[in-house]
Parts: sequence; C-alpha cells; structure tokens
Amino acid sequence: MNAKRIFIIAVFAIATAAIVYGGGQSSSGGTASSGGIPVQTSPIKYFCRTNGGRESAPENPKLLAYIEQKTGIKMELTAIANESFREKIDLMIAANEEIDGINIVGYAETYTGLQERNAIIPINDLLDKYGPNVKKVMQSGFFSVSDKNGNIWGLPRSERFPEGYVPTIRGDWLKALNMPMPTTMAEIDAYLAAVKARDMNGNGNPNDEIPLLPNTLTYGLSNFFTYYLKVKDGNITTTGFSPQARYMDDRGIIRPVIGHPDLIKVIAKFAEWYSKGYMPQDIHLLQTAQLNNLRSSAVFGMQAGWYNDGSGNMVDWSVANPNRPAAWTDPIPPLKDAPSGRSVWASNPKNAPQIMFFKTGKNTVHLMRYFDWICSSPENNLIVNFGIEGDHWNWNNDKSAAVVTASGQARYNEFYAMANLYWDGLMPKLTTSPDNPKQLDIYRLMDTIRSWKASNYPFDSHVPYTYKGTDAEFITADGSTLIEEAITKMVIGQMPLSDWDRVLAQYNAIEGNIYSKVWTDQYYAFTGKPRP
Repeated sequence: MNAKRIFIIAVFAIATAAIVYGGGQSSSGGTASSGGIPVQTSPIKYFCRTNGGRESAPENPKLLAYIEQKTGIKMELTAIANESFREKIDLMIAANEEIDGINIVGYAETYTGLQERNAIIPINDLLDKYGPNVKKVMQSGFFSVSDKNGNIWGLPRSERFPEGYVPTIRGDWLKALNMPMPTTMAEIDAYLAAVKARDMNGNGNPNDEIPLLPNTLTYGLSNFFTYYLKVKDGNITTTGFSPQARYMDDRGIIRPVIGHPDLIKVIAKFAEWYSKGYMPQDIHLLQTAQLNNLRSSAVFGMQAGWYNDGSGNMVDWSVANPNRPAAWTDPIPPLKDAPSGRSVWASNPKNAPQIMFFKTGKNTVHLMRYFDWICSSPENNLIVNFGIEGDHWNWNNDKSAAVVTASGQARYNEFYAMANLYWDGLMPKLTTSPDNPKQLDIYRLMDTIRSWKASNYPFDSHVPYTYKGTDAEFITADGSTLIEEAITKMVIGQMPLSDWDRVLAQYNAIEGNIYSKVWTDQYYAFTGKPRP
C-alpha cells in the first residue's frame, strides 16, 4: 500500500459493505518505545457496525484527518454492514487477522464468547499506563465489563439515552380531537377508536388512517412488556423482542421474558386492536421500507417501537406541506393503571460492555490513548461525536451547551464511526438551531422522557452470561421462533388465545427451561448471592 492517506475504501466481503476510514501507511505494525509510549508504525484497525449511514458521511475523512492532527494517532475505522457484522468479525478471528478493537454493539450481548475464544485481552494494564482519563471517567461502569477476579475485559458503555422503548402519539391529532394525553389504557383505546372513526388527515377519505403503527408486530408489542408483566421493580430486562430478554420471578429464578405467563395479556390487547382495524392487516409482513413509507405519509395516530420512529417523518411531512397544520409526535408517559403495578416503560441497560481490545491487535496501546483523549475534555468528546468546532458545532454564549450545526440526522452523534464511545457523563447539554428541525425534535422527545425519571434499567446487564459448555450452547432458537409465530397467529386471528398455555409449555420444554437454568446458575455464581 502506498503512503498516501486512504480516506474511503469500499470493501466487499461475504456480501458485506464496509466503509473504511484510514490514515497513514499500513505496515506490519512493529513498535519501538519513545518516552514510555510505543511508537505507532501502522494505523489502528478498529471495527464497528454501520448505523444509519453516518459512517459514510462526506465530512468523515476531513474529521478523521483533524483528529489525527490533534492526537498524533493514526486510525483505520471500518464500519461493516450491521447484518453481516458478526459474521465478518468471526471470520477475521478464525483467520487470526489483525484487529485492535471492536464496538461489541451489534456483535453480541456480552463479551464472554470473545473471551472464551481467546480473542480479547483484559485491559487493566492498558488502563493503568495509558488510560488515566478513561479510568477517572468510567469508574462507575467498569462493573459491567469485569469478572469476579477483577479482570476488566473492555470499556463500558454509559448509554446516553436508554429510555427509548416508549410508544408515541400524534400530538396534533390529540389536539384536533380535544383529547388529553392518555394516562390509562382505556384512554389509549378511546383515542385509537376516535382516529379510526374520523378523517384525521383531512384528505376526504376517513378510511386511510392507521390508528396504531408498530415498528414490526413483535417489536411494537414489546413496548408494553413492563406495563403488563408482573415482575418486581427493576427485575426485568426488555431489550426489544428478544429470546435473551430476562426477568427474575418471585422465587428468584431468572426466566425468558418471551416465556412470561402474563405475555398473553399483551398478545390479547394487540389481537383486540388488530381485530378492530387499528393496525394494518398486513402488519406482520411489512418490511422497514414499507413502514417508513407509511410514517412519511403522516397517516398513523400512534407508534409502538423506539421513541423517535415517527418523529423525523413528521418533521419532513410538515416541511413538505407548509399549508397544512403541523404534525408531530409526543411520547406517552408511563400509564397509571399498569396491571404490573409499575408505572414505567422499558429501558436498555444504563451500563453494558462496549469496546473490546483484541489479542491480535498491534495498536491496542494507541486505541486506549485515543479513547483517553476523548475522555480528557467535553470538547474532545464533542469533536468525535459532532465534528469540528466552528464547522459543525459551537458553544453557546456561556458555554453551558453545545449548539449542533451539522445535519443532525442522528439521535446521538453525527460522526458515528469516529465516536464509538457512549458515555453519558462526557456529553454536555446539546441544543441546535431552528434550521435543524429533526435534531430539535429529537432533543424535545429526549428531554420529555428524561423528565419523567421513571425507567426500568435491567437488573443483570453486568453478568457475563456464557453458553459454552452448558445445555444452552447449541440452542437453535426453535423455541423462540415458535413463540414469535404463535404471537403473530394469535394477533391476526389464526390461532386462539386459549392455545397460549400449550405454546408456552412447548417453548419451555424446547428452550425456556434451559435458558432459565443457565442464567440462574450463572447469575448467583457471579453475584455471590445465595441461590434459591
């Protein structure tokens, strides 16, 4: 490879589109010590999944060059298509290829699989020698990447906005209907019925409105797990609709959320909504592009999925239709009549594994130095997330907030591949200008949801569950597929709700009981609490 800087290389492997941002001359990576810090002779090789197209932003090369100038650290950042991220990394591990680090999000839930393959290294020494700012900033989160022997297996994540599993409602339609924000399920039912009965979008056709548009059937259904499922406060992890979502029952046994006996209550409610025509009758078949088209046409009254699934589309619609009343979404506060007894919506873990350092890496020292630089000041964190001061963001008058001027298509950051370090406490308050309406709307939703101070942070995200050598090692997901198919059939009326107990028993025999034993054993072994 020649010595010219390579800014963007399209790499195609195993049908995977990867965006690579690189710097410096590639070599075998030999190092020589200078002032206690090894001399970098090849770029850091770092990998993450793609995320909303930000990894291919045209300003990325400029920002990478700016960061290299500021830090003296050469980097090659590769974003692999999300659908192929795990497969590509696994192939690289099997081939013993050079990897300095990856962002584990999109690869796995925990780091144990990489640990068992002897692919990653504990970072205690790297932290002590090259990560003083990382140690200071992230001290409260190291529990989520540490084993019981004190080994730290990577950098933790402090999610900037974990509270996003919140259904949203059309604020403009509530206003038009003269209805208050729902606080109970009965009030949601009344709103959906009103939307169904009226020509809410004012186009003369009273039948083209969609009262409820889930972001896929099962994902939307998972919004209501914490509303219906009776579990003690905090003892549930509901990261969407996933066979890995867990809860602790009254006996202290950890079980799969999708096998919870109260799940039938959620299914029954969605079956009721479906039978009344509140959802598209082909909701179980719609793909992401089709859902986006429906959102963009401003025909839905309520969303169930991630908190801003519809907000950007409403902004676009309002801009494109300046002579029509503005359309917007509002988050629905936790309902007061929850059968579960908990007035919260679901949340991601506040702390979880994030950055793993690899045994085959030749520049793990410099990768740690890069993250240490990010952690050394709010300005540096703003640079990697939002770009160059003056070009992409500015401080407000008293430096109490950063005013983002970049295109603002992202929830968290504009330059995803550069940042890759989510730590809530590092980011100052963010605002933006009126000519950035999507970002303004996202900040509005975030601030509203945060103000509730009512989130269900998962109870066991710090436990490094592993399936190797257990009865769960070779589970083929037949059980979770059975559950998902049964839910779909029950919602659309192809299977009676009375079959749930039979389906649940079959699921537990195939998969649920196996997961439950493994999780329970490992949870109590790791925490040291007495096992029930």
